[in-house]
Amino acid sequence: MKHFFKRTVLLLTLAAVFTALAGCHQPDNNSQPASDTETSPAVSSSAPVNENPLIGQWESDLTENMVYTFNADGTGQYLVMGNTMPLEYSIKDSKITINFLVEGYSPMKLEYAFDGDSLNIKDSFGNDNFYHKIG
Repeated sequence: MKHFFKRTVLLLTLAAVFTALAGCHQPDNNSQPASDTETSPAVSSSAPVNENPLIGQWESDLTENMVYTFNADGTGQYLVMGNTMPLEYSIKDSKITINFLVEGYSPMKLEYAFDGDSLNIKDSFGNDNFYHKIG
């Protein structure tokens, strides 16, 4: 019974992620980069770049097949179900703007927060998605 609920939660979370990504689809090729008024991770934090807590790899607490990688230069990638999606990101006012560098996706501005060693990135529906740092 425990496995049933865990798998159900996993499937619902994956469905929410794919729905959020599909909802960001742009039918034309005029994909806009993140706003110039937003700052890079190094600029938005008063800590040195190597001390920015967002930098690194973050694995989903629900499945091992979902990993965000955030680099100090504002680039990264999202590994989901064996597919790697390159991205650019910026942070400002407790929000992260993620721009997947894949045709058809527009930038997503999402709330994020740290809770101890966990990173919570809320999806576009406001649902919590927890990640733990790896590596």
